[in-house]
Amino acid sequence: MKDHITEVRPRTLPKPKGFSYAMEVKHGRVVFVAGQVAVNAAGAIVGRGDLVAQFRQTCANLHAVITAAGGEMTDFVKLTIYVLDVADYKKHLHAIGDVYRESFAAASSRWPAPSTTTVWWSGWPGWTWPWCRRCGGTVRR
Repeated sequence: MKDHITEVRPRTLPKPKGFSYAMEVKHGRVVFVAGQVAVNAAGAIVGRGDLVAQFRQTCANLHAVITAAGGEMTDFVKLTIYVLDVADYKKHLHAIGDVYRESFAAASSRWPAPSTTTVWWSGWPGWTWPWCRRCGGTVRR
């Protein structure tokens, strides 16, 4: 784990599985990331009908944004995931978890991953993305 980011784990709560309750940022720049969906550089949907492929592309887009800000995936401290199809999400939860670990833990030995909230969301009228991500991270330079 980076020296400027520390996991907060209260002893009065059970050990979290696959997420953190809180992350403390001691210093660094703060970068807020929003609106990341499964599109490529040309704006085309990636993995239409394949939730895992779309999640992988969304994570790749998060990587592109945080890298452009001078950071890396382990700089993320908070994720909010908006999911439209709960049944499809639950059906692919193991594979989604694999992508999550590859994206956020493989870059270093840091685990657990960022503090995460998943929201079952109906979207806006005409919304076609199966999910969207909003994140916050710190970048130490």
